[in-house]
Amino acid sequence: MKKAILSGLLFCLGLTQSWATSHPPLVIGLLAFEPKEIAQARWQPLENRINAHLNNLQVQIIPLNYQELNQAITQREIDFVFTNSGHFIQLSQSSGLSNPLV
Repeated sequence: MKKAILSGLLFCLGLTQSWATSHPPLVIGLLAFEPKEIAQARWQPLENRINAHLNNLQVQIIPLNYQELNQAITQREIDFVFTNSGHFIQLSQSSGLSNPLV
């Protein structure tokens, strides 16, 4: 599963290499049910691997609970969202998220 996520992200993020030279890191908001420290430790290797394969673009994965993720989306603080399908439907109706990548 992580390999498929990595492949998809690398493809999508590879399209934005020219954008990366003058912009901050892309932020991925991740719906996490476990404590943030555990979730961050679990996803840090993926973040490191993505960043190792991209020259001028940096990615940051931030684990958030439902309330924090909803707030970050409302305030447009994140660029990509990893969540479950039910939560995505709720977010797409309340925040106008675009269609999912995967």
